[in-house]
Amino acid sequence: MNVFYCLLLTTICAIIVKAEVSSVSSKHIDDHKSHIKATGKDDTAGEIDPMKLYQRLLRKKRMEQTTALKNIIAIPETKKQHSVVNELVSSIIRVISTAKNAIINTKFDPSQGQFPNDNEDLREHIASVIENTPFLCEFILYYPNIVKKEYTKNDEFKELVNWAYKFGHDFGIYDDLTLKFLNLAGQELEIIEREENYVNPYDRSLLQEKMQRDAIQEANEAREAKKKAKKAEEKQKKKEKGPKLSKKEL
Repeated sequence: MNVFYCLLLTTICAIIVKAEVSSVSSKHIDDHKSHIKATGKDDTAGEIDPMKLYQRLLRKKRMEQTTALKNIIAIPETKKQHSVVNELVSSIIRVISTAKNAIINTKFDPSQGQFPNDNEDLREHIASVIENTPFLCEFILYYPNIVKKEYTKNDEFKELVNWAYKFGHDFGIYDDLTLKFLNLAGQELEIIEREENYVNPYDRSLLQEKMQRDAIQEANEAREAKKKAKKAEEKQKKKEKGPKLSKKEL
């Protein structure tokens, strides 16, 4: 793998590892919760809800992830592209696995939808799951053949993906676009029941097949149009020549 792909992997791995919750200080969370308890209000003039701040940071992180995915898709050689995907999916799984073990040990309940204010390490692990699960879902949708192969043959991989999917969904912090990715990825892996007319709109193999079908259809239509034009031209020439006199008439 050349220098470009090594740099790309390093950059994206940094996106995977870095948790944005570190940007929201524990003191800010503590002060904010004290304010809510005292006033019953979620925001005051000049005060920012730390969860809303984290949502903004999460949206920024998602943009970085989507840009990284576009860079992968732009790799011209399929073999290298798939190699990068495998490396990154493995990195995401390792990060989520480490986070899962730490979270389970504390018996944290994601449905409360809040970061713990007294455990910075736990906050980091929770954020790792929240931030990397949608990124994993993008790989599930754009490269289903690669991810599903591991998902179907590796029980540990499958269990971890299912756990992360449920954890991220239960925490309840994702915006509508991210929830759309989660929903489609859940259907793709059949973590949740597929809708009757489900189609993965991001499956690159399906997109390629569709492009090939469209190209064949366009070529066929062009041939038919050419035939019709030729027939019309021949018909017009006959009209221009007019009727011919027979030998008898001559």
